[in-house]
Amino acid sequence: MQLKSSNIRGLLNYQANNARAESYTDKQVKKYIRKKPAALQKWMQKHSSDESGYESALERQARYLMAKQAKKKTRVNSIEGIKRLNDYELRIYTTGYDSRFEEKLQIPICPLHYYGDTTKYSYNANKFGFKRGDLSAIRANKSSPVGAGAYRFVKYDSGIAYFMANELYYQGCPKITYVQLKDLTKLFKDEDLTGAKLAEEMKGQTVDVASLALTQSDLEAIGEINGNGKMSGNEINTCQSANASYAYWGLNPYRVCINNEPFSEQSAALRHAIAMVVSACRGVQMETEGAKLTSVNAQAAKDSWLSRSSQMRINFAMQRRRMAKSRSIRQMMRLIKKREEAQQTALKWLEKAGYTVEDGKVTAAPAGAKTLFSMELAGGTDTVGYQLATVVASDLQGIGITIQIHTTTVDKLNKKVANLRRGNVFAKKSSIALWYAEEEMSSNPDLAERFAFWKMQS
Repeated sequence: MQLKSSNIRGLLNYQANNARAESYTDKQVKKYIRKKPAALQKWMQKHSSDESGYESALERQARYLMAKQAKKKTRVNSIEGIKRLNDYELRIYTTGYDSRFEEKLQIPICPLHYYGDTTKYSYNANKFGFKRGDLSAIRANKSSPVGAGAYRFVKYDSGIAYFMANELYYQGCPKITYVQLKDLTKLFKDEDLTGAKLAEEMKGQTVDVASLALTQSDLEAIGEINGNGKMSGNEINTCQSANASYAYWGLNPYRVCINNEPFSEQSAALRHAIAMVVSACRGVQMETEGAKLTSVNAQAAKDSWLSRSSQMRINFAMQRRRMAKSRSIRQMMRLIKKREEAQQTALKWLEKAGYTVEDGKVTAAPAGAKTLFSMELAGGTDTVGYQLATVVASDLQGIGITIQIHTTTVDKLNKKVANLRRGNVFAKKSSIALWYAEEEMSSNPDLAERFAFWKMQS
């Protein structure tokens, strides 16, 4: 009988720990085999000594078990990759780059005096507030947690969470003593919670601070309440913050193509033409509504350390303010010219795709191609996405390409997009051609994998 190597338990681990396993002398290995420890006996029961190669396999298995046992006995006294800088900071060294490292490092800050023993803490001696291997003190306080934040939790009653300032907070006691967090959906009951309604509550001093995604009508309502048409004034001050998502346009190559050949040069040219107009309209929208929008031109979230430096963002903001102050008819003409140039460039791409262009407009499509495409968009007509889509549709209509916009719910659109992500087979079956949606980023700063739903090769 032939002894199969694949049946040797821990073969891969033996290979991984080969240096340690081979460091044992033959005398040490034979002594280990004579003792017949339980782990080795278990292996011996599965194999017959009559099998070919038994002796060498037995020796190899013994070396593996010896190395494994020695590894278990190895005591780690410290971790070189974690360094204490001061009372409030530490530095972590990693092997290689991982854009998701911040997401993986979700470690709560726990008070040492409550969850451990301050007399057992000594950083230089590698003691960290409890006996090594004994976490009973932490488990004992599991039902009565204590944090290290700026506020103490007082109670939760009738949909309101009550907090009081923590005078022991390491950065000092907060100036605001009491904070109440309310579920505003209960305040409005069956009504939709909008920015405009929130603004009225803030004016009436029912609400002091609120966080909500604002629509165009919400912004107009805030400007009216302030009496100056702006987002900040005597009544309400508005601050922008990252909402952990970005909006994007999507094109399904199996629906936006020529003659059912999604990866041909002609099909790529068609998508280039549409994308050219979308990009120009987006640029115009950024310049006219820059205070409400942020363009994502790099594969990193705006607030990520992978994004542009803060100084570059400051320079951009200053440039945008200067531009807002000097806005004139000449500037508006420049924006219109920008869109017209995009239309002319798009026509060149359409000619490359095989479309017939006469007098600055498409007059005929090549075989197996269309001049009408449908687009799906989540939300109503009062969203920034819908406003952008109508501008794009108007500019494309001006050169002979028709875009029909269909509004739908977020859930329905997300299900269709999720099917597209499952691969080319599902994309072929999908009825969706173009779409506009939002993508959640969670805490992952790397957007490269989120921009690319799947890799395609022509």
